[in-house]
Amino acid sequence: MFHELGHAVLGRQHTNELLPDCSSYKSMMMDGDQFVVYASEDDIKRTYYIDELFDPRTSYPSWGGTAKTNKTSVFNNVTTGWEFFTVGGSTQTGSIEADNSFLIHSEVKGTGQGLWKLTLPSQQFPSGSTLTVTGQLKFSNVTKSALGVILQPDIEKNKYFWVSTNQYFNRITGSSEDWLPFKLTLNCYPSDKPEMFVYLYFLGDSTGDVWFKDISVDYYN
Repeated sequence: MFHELGHAVLGRQHTNELLPDCSSYKSMMMDGDQFVVYASEDDIKRTYYIDELFDPRTSYPSWGGTAKTNKTSVFNNVTTGWEFFTVGGSTQTGSIEADNSFLIHSEVKGTGQGLWKLTLPSQQFPSGSTLTVTGQLKFSNVTKSALGVILQPDIEKNKYFWVSTNQYFNRITGSSEDWLPFKLTLNCYPSDKPEMFVYLYFLGDSTGDVWFKDISVDYYN
């Protein structure tokens, strides 16, 4: 019931993120049998998962392992190596602005989406490490859409290891008065070391503008 509430009312999508122990799911919004998340008589775990359902930024529980703290910087305010492209018939355009922000512009409502893509040096990441992406975004005159940032591998090869800001910026309209900070955290980098990508995206069913800047990538082990 709570899982479906997440979809229907809260705008949550499936996520198979793990807690730092690399065995417990971070959210009851996992894709699959939700009855494995916690036992009905386990009030401590139940409290955490309900809190996380309503606020994905809920702190990790003590029973979920210890967050890694040994930080290695991969990219700091990275402005090179990005590629803009569209999919699904989108007519959106992308440009790099004078302040080194990445713009996706949507002139008319349509289909598909526009994306900026950055390929990460994934072989640097130790197995089991925690990956983070931080930055800021701003939007103007957005009429109806989803927008944000995704950290993921080739989904065909590793379907469940990904995280997106759509947990926080899923039903945006209008304009932001200022830059909004974001942070993605993805625990437990797999041992098969899949190639990882950062995507900045804006769905094509809206008009408006979205900017992204100060994108940094780190890992912790």
